[in-house]
Amino acid sequence: MKKIFQYLLGLSKIGTTDNASYIEIKQVQMVNIIAITCIIPPLIFSIINFYDGRLLLALINFLTSFSYLIVIFLQYHHRQNAAKILLVGFNFLLFFTSALLFRNAGEYFLISIFIISMLLFDNSIKLVIWGIILVIAILVIYAFPDLNLFPAVPYDRGLYNIVCALILSIIALIFFKNVIYHDKKLIEHQRQKLNLLNIEKEKIFSIIAHDLRTPLHNASSLLEAFQSTSLSREQLNDFINSIKQQINDQNRVLENILEWSSRKMMGESSIARVVAINKVITSLLDDFEVPLKNKNIEVICNIPPYISILADPEHVNIIFRNILSNAIKFSYPEGQINIFSRQAKNGVHITIQDYGVGIPSSKINAISKKIQNRSSGTNNEPGAGLGLMLCKELIDLNQGSLTISSNKDFGTLFTVTFPMVHPVQGKEWTPTKDSNRFSNFNKN
Repeated sequence: MKKIFQYLLGLSKIGTTDNASYIEIKQVQMVNIIAITCIIPPLIFSIINFYDGRLLLALINFLTSFSYLIVIFLQYHHRQNAAKILLVGFNFLLFFTSALLFRNAGEYFLISIFIISMLLFDNSIKLVIWGIILVIAILVIYAFPDLNLFPAVPYDRGLYNIVCALILSIIALIFFKNVIYHDKKLIEHQRQKLNLLNIEKEKIFSIIAHDLRTPLHNASSLLEAFQSTSLSREQLNDFINSIKQQINDQNRVLENILEWSSRKMMGESSIARVVAINKVITSLLDDFEVPLKNKNIEVICNIPPYISILADPEHVNIIFRNILSNAIKFSYPEGQINIFSRQAKNGVHITIQDYGVGIPSSKINAISKKIQNRSSGTNNEPGAGLGLMLCKELIDLNQGSLTISSNKDFGTLFTVTFPMVHPVQGKEWTPTKDSNRFSNFNKN
């Protein structure tokens, strides 16, 4: 039975094309199903009526069966419109003639034809005209009940036709009900996907806007210093090189963000990979050279190079860039930032500790509730209140957690927990010279 169903399903796809819409494919399949299932019964009744002496009705039955074969032929050659017109138009003439002359309840098939027409054609005006024609045809059949040009078929034959017409109508309606239900599910799925894309797009623009704010402020600070200070030629060269380095660093950051956002806009999903935290932090500290020097902040990093986590690399960069930016922004000049890690059963804890103004508990609660809070740094650095909210979302996406502890005027402790690649036992390590550009490293 399963093989028969699969075979019929294969036959129902005759004439379908890959570039057709979903509705067009289903219309082709419905025409095929009607034609295939209706070939045999009229042929059988053609033989029965021939032996009963109803030669005209036998011919009508034969033509009905033959018309379904032609419909399949037209479908195979991708002439779907001709197939639909033949299915409803020619069969209308045959059923109307048989109902009028032989009283075989063919008018019920006319009702089925109208139902099928509504499912196959979209033009409302043509459907109204076609409906009027069908109503007139049915009225004509009942207006001349005693035509008696040919002997009527037996009662059970008429009853059989009524049942077949009703079954045909039900099949057509159920078929397209499933189509509509499928469409509703597809539309809902696309709506949800579109909502997620819109949320992702807003998040991307927020990240870009947030990460551009700090370098622009840094560049502005450098230019203000240049305006207010008389510099020697040597100092001027150093100053220009500093600006050039700052611009190059920020261009690299911007290119990375834009490349990542472009991939996200195209629907690329996040993929967790092994990320060496020491390498990420060192690279980010290079990017923050200017604000660290402006405030003369010392950074003490104590993360061994063998500490790795499992997360999306771009997300990790965005998370720690924002947390470091926040720590620098709200640290007092001549202050200090500590960065260290700890391995635990539930993953790797990376902590960034500053000794700045601190974060009020109300703002910490607002971060988890995704409420935006604007604030300025200790040197009036601009803040949109988006950074930590974005961090919290990205950390959650990577099966991590964010803990914030803060005391007013004493600083803030940010602890980010990520899944660990594999636990590493403590081993001796010595920082390389390059990694000590802004940091004092201790043994773990």
